[in-house]
Amino acid sequence: MKRQKFNKFSPSQMEVYFYRMHLSGQAVKQVSSWSGRVEFVACKPEEMVYRLDFYQPSKKEVGFFPEYDDHYLSFFQDTGWEMVCAVSPYVVWRKPVEAVSLPDEALLYNDRESLYQYQKKLVTYRILSTAIFPLLALTWRITEWKWQHIAWNGMILLVWLGFVGYQGWTLSQLKKELIR
Repeated sequence: MKRQKFNKFSPSQMEVYFYRMHLSGQAVKQVSSWSGRVEFVACKPEEMVYRLDFYQPSKKEVGFFPEYDDHYLSFFQDTGWEMVCAVSPYVVWRKPVEAVSLPDEALLYNDRESLYQYQKKLVTYRILSTAIFPLLALTWRITEWKWQHIAWNGMILLVWLGFVGYQGWTLSQLKKELIR
Protein backbone atom coordinates (compact mmCIF):
# COMPACT_ATOMS: atom_id res chain seq x y z
CA MET A 1 0.00 0.00 0.00
CA LYS A 2 1.37 3.40 -0.96
CA ARG A 3 2.31 5.70 1.92
CA GLN A 4 0.78 9.13 1.87
CA LYS A 5 1.36 12.35 3.80
CA PHE A 6 -1.04 13.62 6.41
CA ASN A 7 -3.70 15.82 4.82
CA LYS A 8 -5.03 18.36 7.35
CA PHE A 9 -7.84 19.39 5.02
CA SER A 10 -9.33 15.92 4.71
CA PRO A 11 -9.59 14.27 8.13
CA SER A 12 -12.14 11.66 7.02
CA GLN A 13 -9.81 10.51 4.22
CA MET A 14 -6.98 10.15 6.76
CA GLU A 15 -9.22 8.11 9.10
CA VAL A 16 -9.92 5.62 6.28
CA TYR A 17 -6.21 5.50 5.37
CA PHE A 18 -5.21 4.78 8.99
CA TYR A 19 -7.89 2.07 9.23
CA ARG A 20 -6.61 0.34 6.08
CA MET A 21 -2.99 0.53 7.23
CA HIS A 22 -3.89 -0.98 10.61
CA LEU A 23 -5.81 -3.74 8.84
CA SER A 24 -2.64 -4.48 6.84
CA GLY A 25 -0.52 -4.70 10.03
CA GLN A 26 0.78 -1.13 10.32
CA ALA A 27 -0.39 0.96 13.30
CA VAL A 28 0.06 4.73 13.40
CA LYS A 29 2.86 5.72 15.76
CA GLN A 30 3.18 9.44 15.10
CA VAL A 31 2.73 12.16 12.49
CA SER A 32 5.40 14.78 11.86
CA SER A 33 3.99 18.27 12.33
CA TRP A 34 6.50 19.74 9.90
CA SER A 35 6.57 17.31 7.00
CA GLY A 36 3.22 15.55 7.45
CA ARG A 37 5.01 12.20 7.22
CA VAL A 38 3.17 9.41 9.01
CA GLU A 39 5.26 6.91 10.93
CA PHE A 40 3.90 3.38 11.40
CA VAL A 41 4.90 0.43 13.58
CA ALA A 42 4.22 -3.22 12.92
CA CYS A 43 1.19 -4.60 14.72
CA LYS A 44 -1.25 -7.48 14.65
CA PRO A 45 -3.64 -6.87 11.71
CA GLU A 46 -7.04 -6.06 13.18
CA GLU A 47 -9.96 -3.76 12.62
CA MET A 48 -9.36 -0.48 14.43
CA VAL A 49 -11.50 2.66 14.23
CA TYR A 50 -9.43 5.83 13.85
CA ARG A 51 -10.86 9.30 14.47
CA LEU A 52 -9.32 12.76 14.24
CA ASP A 53 -10.45 15.44 16.63
CA PHE A 54 -9.89 19.16 16.20
CA TYR A 55 -8.14 20.10 19.45
CA GLN A 56 -8.99 23.24 21.36
CA PRO A 57 -7.58 23.59 24.87
CA SER A 58 -10.16 23.23 27.62
CA LYS A 59 -10.85 26.14 29.91
CA LYS A 60 -9.03 24.34 32.73
CA GLU A 61 -5.80 23.94 30.76
CA VAL A 62 -3.95 26.58 28.81
CA GLY A 63 -1.58 25.36 26.14
CA PHE A 64 -1.24 23.64 22.82
CA PHE A 65 -0.43 20.10 23.92
CA PRO A 66 -3.43 17.78 24.28
CA GLU A 67 -1.36 15.07 25.98
CA TYR A 68 -1.08 17.36 29.05
CA ASP A 69 -4.73 18.43 29.10
CA ASP A 70 -6.23 16.01 31.65
CA HIS A 71 -9.79 17.24 31.15
CA TYR A 72 -9.59 16.71 27.37
CA LEU A 73 -7.92 13.29 27.67
CA SER A 74 -10.37 11.95 30.22
CA PHE A 75 -13.31 13.06 28.07
CA PHE A 76 -12.34 10.53 25.37
CA GLN A 77 -10.47 7.92 27.41
CA ASP A 78 -13.49 7.36 29.64
CA THR A 79 -15.39 6.09 26.59
CA GLY A 80 -12.60 3.74 25.49
CA TRP A 81 -10.61 5.87 23.02
CA GLU A 82 -6.81 5.64 23.00
CA MET A 83 -4.82 8.74 22.05
CA VAL A 84 -2.27 7.87 19.37
CA CYS A 85 -0.59 11.21 18.68
CA ALA A 86 -1.22 14.88 18.07
CA VAL A 87 -0.55 16.82 14.89
CA SER A 88 -1.69 20.41 15.11
CA PRO A 89 -4.62 21.10 15.11
CA TYR A 90 -5.73 17.44 15.29
CA VAL A 91 -5.48 14.63 17.78
CA VAL A 92 -5.53 11.06 16.43
CA TRP A 93 -7.66 8.61 18.45
CA ARG A 94 -8.26 4.89 17.94
CA LYS A 95 -10.55 2.24 19.33
CA PRO A 96 -10.89 -1.49 18.51
CA VAL A 97 -13.95 -2.31 16.42
CA GLU A 98 -14.88 -5.00 18.98
CA ALA A 99 -15.35 -2.23 21.58
CA VAL A 100 -17.98 -0.59 19.37
CA SER A 101 -21.38 -2.15 20.02
CA LEU A 102 -23.51 0.66 18.55
CA PRO A 103 -22.74 2.68 15.40
CA ASP A 104 -22.77 5.92 17.42
CA GLU A 105 -19.90 4.63 19.58
CA ALA A 106 -17.63 4.76 16.52
CA LEU A 107 -18.04 8.54 16.40
CA LEU A 108 -16.32 11.05 18.64
CA TYR A 109 -19.30 13.36 18.35
CA ASN A 110 -22.59 11.54 18.08
CA ASP A 111 -25.21 14.19 18.80
CA ARG A 112 -26.26 16.67 16.12
CA GLU A 113 -25.15 19.86 17.85
CA SER A 114 -21.66 18.49 18.69
CA LEU A 115 -21.20 17.29 15.12
CA TYR A 116 -22.23 20.69 13.74
CA GLN A 117 -19.88 22.54 16.12
CA TYR A 118 -17.03 20.23 15.13
CA GLN A 119 -17.65 20.84 11.42
CA LYS A 120 -17.86 24.57 12.11
CA LYS A 121 -14.40 24.44 13.73
CA LEU A 122 -13.03 22.61 10.67
CA VAL A 123 -14.48 25.16 8.24
CA THR A 124 -13.10 28.04 10.32
CA TYR A 125 -9.67 26.38 10.36
CA ARG A 126 -9.74 25.88 6.59
CA ILE A 127 -10.69 29.50 5.92
CA LEU A 128 -8.18 30.99 8.34
CA SER A 129 -5.34 28.76 7.16
CA THR A 130 -5.86 29.91 3.56
CA ALA A 131 -6.40 33.60 4.39
CA ILE A 132 -2.69 34.23 3.79
CA PHE A 133 -3.16 33.99 0.02
CA PRO A 134 -5.38 37.06 -0.47
CA LEU A 135 -3.33 38.96 2.10
CA LEU A 136 -0.13 38.23 0.20
CA ALA A 137 -1.79 39.11 -3.06
CA LEU A 138 -2.88 42.49 -1.75
CA THR A 139 0.49 43.37 -0.21
CA TRP A 140 2.64 42.04 -3.03
CA ARG A 141 4.20 44.84 -5.10
CA ILE A 142 1.97 47.42 -3.53
CA THR A 143 4.17 50.21 -4.96
CA GLU A 144 3.63 49.13 -8.58
CA TRP A 145 -0.08 49.14 -9.25
CA LYS A 146 -0.39 48.28 -12.92
CA TRP A 147 -3.45 46.73 -14.49
CA GLN A 148 -1.70 43.31 -14.66
CA HIS A 149 -1.12 43.34 -10.91
CA ILE A 150 -4.68 44.41 -10.21
CA ALA A 151 -6.01 41.64 -12.48
CA TRP A 152 -3.76 39.02 -10.86
CA ASN A 153 -4.62 40.11 -7.32
CA GLY A 154 -8.31 40.24 -8.21
CA MET A 155 -8.16 36.71 -9.60
CA ILE A 156 -6.50 35.39 -6.42
CA LEU A 157 -9.08 37.17 -4.29
CA LEU A 158 -11.97 35.79 -6.37
CA VAL A 159 -10.64 32.23 -6.15
CA TRP A 160 -10.25 32.56 -2.38
CA LEU A 161 -13.74 34.05 -2.03
CA GLY A 162 -15.09 31.12 -4.06
CA PHE A 163 -13.34 28.75 -1.65
CA VAL A 164 -14.82 30.59 1.34
CA GLY A 165 -18.27 30.52 -0.28
CA TYR A 166 -18.00 26.79 -0.92
CA GLN A 167 -16.97 26.14 2.69
CA GLY A 168 -19.91 28.22 3.94
CA TRP A 169 -22.28 26.40 1.59
CA THR A 170 -21.11 22.97 2.81
CA LEU A 171 -21.60 24.08 6.40
CA SER A 172 -25.11 25.35 5.66
CA GLN A 173 -25.95 22.05 3.89
CA LEU A 174 -24.77 20.14 6.95
CA LYS A 175 -26.91 22.30 9.21
CA LYS A 176 -29.97 21.69 7.00
CA GLU A 177 -29.24 17.95 7.05
CA LEU A 178 -28.91 17.92 10.85
CA ILE A 179 -32.15 19.84 11.34
CA ARG A 180 -34.19 17.16 9.51
